[in-house]
Amino acid sequence: MPNETTHSTSLDPFKSTMNQKDLEDWQKYQISLSLSEHSMRSAAMLNYRLTMDFLQNSASKYHPENLTVDEVSNHLRMITSIVSQIEHFSFESWREARKAKERSTVLVITALTIMFLNFVSLIFLVSKF
Repeated sequence: MPNETTHSTSLDPFKSTMNQKDLEDWQKYQISLSLSEHSMRSAAMLNYRLTMDFLQNSASKYHPENLTVDEVSNHLRMITSIVSQIEHFSFESWREARKAKERSTVLVITALTIMFLNFVSLIFLVSKF
């Protein structure tokens, strides 16, 4: 029962604050993720669910009183905010690294092609003499 009440109350404020344009941008971003990025996102969501489970069921061992639904929601909101910032930074860093790798591959292929063409023209020039 606590799972259902915590889940429903913690999601309602987020649904009411998200406008249509932000939702569309978020959906486009999710579609643009690669398979590896989807795997990372799934792992992050698993960690979120495990954290929620810990706060609801196990935190009472460390806290003298049971946490209320609002306290669990606040803890989850703080943790989710921190994790989402880290996740966003890692996704964007990973994308930039992938783009840099692709650019460097193109540059290496271009340089090798130019070297090959220069070598062929040098051989052609030497063979003429």
